[in-house]
Amino acid sequence: PPEIPAGVERRPVTSLCRKDSSLITRRSAIADAALYGTVGHAVLEELAKNEWRGNIPELVVLFSAEFGDVEAESLVPQLEAARELLRRETAGAAALFAEYPFVLKRGDVILDGTIDLLARFSGGWKIFDYKFTNDSPEPALRIYAPQLEAYREAVQKLYSQAEVSTALVLIGGSVQLAVLGELR
Repeated sequence: PPEIPAGVERRPVTSLCRKDSSLITRRSAIADAALYGTVGHAVLEELAKNEWRGNIPELVVLFSAEFGDVEAESLVPQLEAARELLRRETAGAAALFAEYPFVLKRGDVILDGTIDLLARFSGGWKIFDYKFTNDSPEPALRIYAPQLEAYREAVQKLYSQAEVSTALVLIGGSVQLAVLGELR
């Protein structure tokens, strides 16, 4: 990889998120939440690449074999609900880009990130970030707003005339969409 110039720091975009535990409203009952999210992200990535087609139970088994066993009986219905929400939100998109990497320079900091889902529409872009959490939209947006803003800024730098929106897809006891700047 290219050398980072002296005085420039390289950080993951997730480092921008607030680590304030008082904002977390409900902890997950999932034994290994990180593994659960890894398998869930992999399934959603595969579905997006295939225009939301695919057998979710089979994909959960496939990715569980690769990453580790998860509680499929709770993950499968959550992923079914997330697929329906994302299918509606991306209807009419000209293209979907799953796991879209980027680098953003802000002053003396280089931010590395990966956008879970980037959807291109005729007039702009929609960015979706998946969070496997039971948090409600308000605290989740407070925690992840800096990450969403970095995603928006990265896309806006490439397409300065386009409208760019960002949203969290909260996947937990229910599936909710939390749009930065508005709650739905």
